[in-house]
Amino acid sequence: MLIPVCCFSCGNVIGHLWEKYQELLNEKNYTVKEALNAIGVWKICCRTHVMTTVELIDDIIKDTGMIPEAVNDYKNGNLPIDVYEEIHRLEMEELMKKDKKENIFSMDLDL
Repeated sequence: MLIPVCCFSCGNVIGHLWEKYQELLNEKNYTVKEALNAIGVWKICCRTHVMTTVELIDDIIKDTGMIPEAVNDYKNGNLPIDVYEEIHRLEMEELMKKDKKENIFSMDLDL
């Protein structure tokens, strides 16, 4: 999934914090709580978005056979908009497959 630019609940900008958050978790061995506090994410809604974001781009690259140069272009924002739309479509398909397997978003509603 693409990293959210802002919190869906309160609108705070959080997209620029993702790389620092990952660095603190992976390289500096911070706990999730310590990492979120270190990057200054205090609201529970923003904390939830940062903690639950899953980056699927590596899985999509494997499935689509994108070459490493295209990966660098993707991460630097240098691809045409239709490529980003295709990546988003593939990410959504992956989530829908996961939803069908795990039934994580489905609810039976009798209306």
